[in-house]
Amino acid sequence: LNDKTVLVTGGTGSFGKHFLKTVIGRYKPRRVIIYSRDELKQSEMAQAFPTDKYPFIQPELELIGRAARAGLPVIG
Repeated sequence: LNDKTVLVTGGTGSFGKHFLKTVIGRYKPRRVIIYSRDELKQSEMAQAFPTDKYPFIQPELELIGRAARAGLPVIG
């Protein structure tokens, strides 16, 4: 995952938080996009992670398909 862009779906849930900590602890991703519906959890996580490198995005069903077609790793 070094120098890759990673999209994490359900990124503010239990798995997403643990996965994000693991990824940034073990690798040097270019960018991690956290995909989540929960704005409160996004706000809480934004305090722990720099949002310029780990941006949060609101769900759009089409986005997952576009990300996959663009060759981004889709996890979650």
